[in-house]
Amino acid sequence: MTSRKVLSYPDERLRAISDPVTEFGEDLKSLVQDMVDTLEVQGGAGLAAPQVGVAQRVLVIKPKLFVEESPDASHSADTWVLVNPVVRASGPEQKWPEACLSVPMCSGNVMRHEECEVKYQRLDGTEHTVAVKWPLAGALQHENDHLNGVLYLDRLGILERDLLARRITKAQRIQKRTAERKREQEAFDLRGLEGLRKYRQNRNNPQKQMGNRVRAPQKTG
Repeated sequence: MTSRKVLSYPDERLRAISDPVTEFGEDLKSLVQDMVDTLEVQGGAGLAAPQVGVAQRVLVIKPKLFVEESPDASHSADTWVLVNPVVRASGPEQKWPEACLSVPMCSGNVMRHEECEVKYQRLDGTEHTVAVKWPLAGALQHENDHLNGVLYLDRLGILERDLLARRITKAQRIQKRTAERKREQEAFDLRGLEGLRKYRQNRNNPQKQMGNRVRAPQKTG
């Protein structure tokens, strides 16, 4: 199992428009399997390739988490894989809560169409077209947005978007401080007070880090 790092807002790579897939070989199969594994590790319901730093038009969705059977089980009964999807949303709109692996610890209410028709390619390059209804249609629209550099945050009202952005920034600051305390504790546990001093000196002196890098130790065993 290979789980890839999921990019987090406000990483600019999440804003890139993804390129169409042109080669249907082992590299594509490996990417899709890594995306499936990442979903398992992260506990997510869907993932787009740009979320793991690959600017290609590939989606993986777990329909059963939306109480739906997969509309195309060519990859597996549990995962719906779409390459180069072209989505046409239709029907009335519905507001529902959305969350995202790239926007952790937050959610927002987004308007989505209740029906979708999607034309896409399978892993072997063959074309396929299916129609899906709510709520899988909502999930498909969310994931497809990623291929065009759009996050669900962009579909919120200005006030709600600004509030969530502040919450995300605050949560990221807390995470950064917590991680830094952990690294300092590791340096102290391994080398005592002198190790902690050296770690802090090198953290605050990037030029010295390049010449004689001293960092918190990596745990082994």
